[in-house]
Amino acid sequence: MGFFNLPAGVPGGALKSDGRRRPMDSKPSVLFFMTDFVTGGVERVLADVVNNLTEDGCRAAIVFDGVCERNEIFKSINPAVKCYFTEEMVGIHTGMKPKRDSILKRKLWRWKRRISEWRRRNLRRYIPDFDSYDYLVDFKNGHSRPWRVKKNQGQKLVLWIHGSYALCWKPRLIRKFHYAAYDRLVCLTKRFEQGVFHDYPDFAGRVTQIYNAIGVENIRRQAGDESCLTPEEKELMKQPYFLSVCRLDRDKDLDTLIRGYARFAEKCPQGANLILAGSGECAGFCRELADNLGCGHKVFLVGNQKNPFVWMKNCRAMVLASKSEGFGMVLAEAQACGALVVSADCPDGPAEILQNGESGLLFEPGNVSQLAGIFERIEKDEVDRENILQRAEKGLERFSREKNGKALMNLFK
Repeated sequence: MGFFNLPAGVPGGALKSDGRRRPMDSKPSVLFFMTDFVTGGVERVLADVVNNLTEDGCRAAIVFDGVCERNEIFKSINPAVKCYFTEEMVGIHTGMKPKRDSILKRKLWRWKRRISEWRRRNLRRYIPDFDSYDYLVDFKNGHSRPWRVKKNQGQKLVLWIHGSYALCWKPRLIRKFHYAAYDRLVCLTKRFEQGVFHDYPDFAGRVTQIYNAIGVENIRRQAGDESCLTPEEKELMKQPYFLSVCRLDRDKDLDTLIRGYARFAEKCPQGANLILAGSGECAGFCRELADNLGCGHKVFLVGNQKNPFVWMKNCRAMVLASKSEGFGMVLAEAQACGALVVSADCPDGPAEILQNGESGLLFEPGNVSQLAGIFERIEKDEVDRENILQRAEKGLERFSREKNGKALMNLFK
């Protein structure tokens, strides 16, 4: 039994802060904790989850525990969702974590972070209706650590894990104590769920696997809208191109992506271009590497796109070379746009989304030659595109909003 689970045999709904029980037919209230909110898959999933819950009549709120960009994803959150910002509430602005080479800045950041965590332990001081929430959800891999917050006996803690189980750096014993602090664990893939079951059989009743949802009809509607493109982007789109939509950081293994493309461009100088849609610390590295490898004139960085789906719809293939992907939502979104998808077979999500290569092409992570060969096969139409896309279309049913909504209601029942 979890630290905050009700004892077996106790009837009724969830125990509320005043000792009463929430009726079984009433809608739950959920408070989410989110660390730095920037532009990425986790942020889009959070917006989808709170919007789904709100549409189902639940009460949802978010505590942003760190930097929060007021970007397009933030603006898509339902206005009925209350948003709290701990840096404003506790009066300490820690900012984004400094880069690895800034040792003094990182130490100062850690101290400010610790003081901020100590001050926010009693969130009742800042959130008047804190006690009324039935669930406290740590939405980003345990980084917010809401178990340190003083809470009521009836409030349940949920950990939402977006990372890869195989690549988790924490030792098994430490991981066990970490998971034990939560009443329920949510993972994104069956592979992660099986890993937990194998290593921690006692946690079997706590783990719930929920795929990220994608709005297929909405994505396809946006994929046909070119109004947000500049004239230069429209001209660029007229030429054949491979596409990669991702944050431009080290985890996405952009080195392998660009080196693989450069090797392909050397064999097929008239082949499709490579377009990188995204931003991040490695943008300058990507430009420099492409220039050094002699393919800079065929590699284009277009930055963050308000509507990446129109780029996906028209590409020769959508490519992701990541070292790890907890889920890889962009792969499913590209399939919804009708794009051929290529991904590194990294833990945990890509192989599951692409059904072990049946609905997309997989290559060994970091294998430049293998990726270059896939580029060449696609350019020469040597892949069974029609059958792959048909299987991808059928596989999208797993990620429907309807199934996701039912899973959420089962989680927060």
